[in-house]
Amino acid sequence: MSDPEKLTAEAIEKQCPQPEGIDNGRDFNDEFLRAPRTFLLDVSENDQVVVVFGEAIHIGTIGKGYKPDPNSPRGDYEEHFKCRPVRDTKWFPLADLPASYRLKVGTGRSAIQRINRYENLIRLLDDNDSAEGVKRALGDTTTQEFLGLLSAEQWEVLCCEYLRDKVGLRLLLLAVGGTLRDVDIYGVDQDNLRVLAQCKNDPEPWKLDYADSAC
Repeated sequence: MSDPEKLTAEAIEKQCPQPEGIDNGRDFNDEFLRAPRTFLLDVSENDQVVVVFGEAIHIGTIGKGYKPDPNSPRGDYEEHFKCRPVRDTKWFPLADLPASYRLKVGTGRSAIQRINRYENLIRLLDDNDSAEGVKRALGDTTTQEFLGLLSAEQWEVLCCEYLRDKVGLRLLLLAVGGTLRDVDIYGVDQDNLRVLAQCKNDPEPWKLDYADSAC
């Protein structure tokens, strides 16, 4: 299971020809195998996993080895999935968690992905055994600690709302962040003067030459 050369579309086709109806090269290719390769090669024992189903967030730790699919064969092509054992599991009802955790439900559409933007929120789940404990932990954080929990995107939205309150910012048809390479906020203030902002949630100062290049 740990040999990358065996997890290519070409190698699998030689060992197990795909059933009629699958267009090799379009439906079954190396990009199609990205999630299985991640699952079998990159996810390691003791890695932590997070899934959302049944109106709850579930977390656990990957165990040793692999397990057969308990519900195979699946679907029209009678597929078989490889499973990984999970231990030390716990779950939190979404309805009992702070509203920010509902953002996890719509994060990405890949079968397997690494959590980046909400990692700090997930760490709170790891450190607590109940939704009440998570809420207490969030309630006890200082303003500075809470800002440190924000993802880059959340920080950009917060900066936008700050400028809206302070200078009457109006955005000019561009979404906050991710649109322009060097500018996160582009708009005008209440006097129709241009406002440009680059937002970084970082405890360390940024060099002036970067600010010059950004604006």
